[in-house]
Amino acid sequence: MAELQASGFGQRPLQHGLWLLGWFPDQIDFMGSEHELCFNPNQGEFGSRKFYNRTESDGSKLLPDDGLQYYEVGNLNREGANKLPEYVRKNYTRKDKDSNTNRIIFNLNENGYIGKVYVTEHSDERRFNPDATFCIDIDLLKTIKSLEVKDFFSRMVQY
Repeated sequence: MAELQASGFGQRPLQHGLWLLGWFPDQIDFMGSEHELCFNPNQGEFGSRKFYNRTESDGSKLLPDDGLQYYEVGNLNREGANKLPEYVRKNYTRKDKDSNTNRIIFNLNENGYIGKVYVTEHSDERRFNPDATFCIDIDLLKTIKSLEVKDFFSRMVQY
């Protein structure tokens, strides 16, 4: 949690990233070494959608190219995002781009189980910032799930 706090993810005023990250682990059924997502990103639930890990003009990609389909959640403009809890959406305003900059990106393996989970933020309206993109360890997600969302948020702002 100290590393996550040091990253600065979701901590600027109006950002929703920490609240989003507090919600996301509750949507995972941790079953031994398999971790099943409890919503269907292919159906756009919670505003989720496929994430295309496009090659940038410099030849780089935001995430490792592991052959698995990536998905993103957290865009508060997307249809279905209104199903996210109020505490995730509470600071959202179309007038301030920082209120909708954070995302969680994850991939699913061939059996539909979660592989990798990343947090990131936009650098502009089209791109995510590679310097603000971090892989989140499954054990950290389990720890977050064991906490009440407000306790997680409180711990993150106190570190």
